[in-house]
Amino acid sequence: MPDFGDRIRHLRKKRGLTIMDVENATGIGHSTISRWERGESVPNSSDIYRILMDYFKVDMCYLLGVTDGVLRESEVIKEIVTRLEVLEERAGYEVHEEESK
Repeated sequence: MPDFGDRIRHLRKKRGLTIMDVENATGIGHSTISRWERGESVPNSSDIYRILMDYFKVDMCYLLGVTDGVLRESEVIKEIVTRLEVLEERAGYEVHEEESK
């Protein structure tokens, strides 16, 4: 099972990002990220985990190696639905849930 550093490296490379890209977006130093990826350390703050979860759109279980699911799909879907509802309301459409058949 991949460790924390492997997962961070995988997420970063999957998105075509450099360590500097992640540093610029998160404020986490490139040397810190590099140490994580080499398996030399892990975050020691829940705030850091939150930043990484938000940036990479993953949950804590994925970062810690408990699950292999990458995206917090239910959260992403809820956010999309909420934004669509707001747009529909602004455009004057009524929001209806599809009736189950």
